[in-house]
Amino acid sequence: MKLTTTGEKGDEMVRRLADQLVGVDLLDKAGALLDNQVRSRLQGLEKTKVGTRLALIHLLNQQPQKAIDILSFSDTPHPRRRICSSSVVI
Repeated sequence: MKLTTTGEKGDEMVRRLADQLVGVDLLDKAGALLDNQVRSRLQGLEKTKVGTRLALIHLLNQQPQKAIDILSFSDTPHPRRRICSSSVVI
């Protein structure tokens, strides 16, 4: 049984829920929600934005390799994103 709205509205609800979970230090749960969006729902710039958000959650959760992996998976040619990826590696 799904409890969220479908489409863009549902995606935004999931992102807000993930933000709330981060706020109470439930980083694994927040990461799982966003990981599903990045890997199966989003495309283009939105995938890049949420992927970057997810990478930050992985860093907060002391999982730098997962951060690097998700940045690679949701890669974009945007130069600012490349700087973010480089910072994670350093």
